Amino acid sequence: MQGTLTVPEWTAEDLKAWRGRLKLNQQEAADLLGISRRALIDREKPEARISRETVLACLYLETHSD
Repeated sequence: MQGTLTVPEWTAEDLKAWRGRLKLNQQEAADLLGISRRALIDREKPEARISRETVLACLYLETHSD
C-alpha cells in the first residue's frame, strides 16, 4: 500500500529510554500519553509489547517537545 508509514517496533527498554531522553518520571510520561501510571508501569515490564499507537505517540511527543 502506497503511503504506509513504517513504525519501528519498540520494547519496554525503548519506552524507558524514551522517557529518559525526555527526562520524565513515570507519572509525567503517563500524563503525556493519556494513560494511567499503572498502565505505563505495565508497558515497561520486560515481557510487555509496545503498541504501534504508543510508539507513534512517543515519537510525536519527542519531536514536538519544548
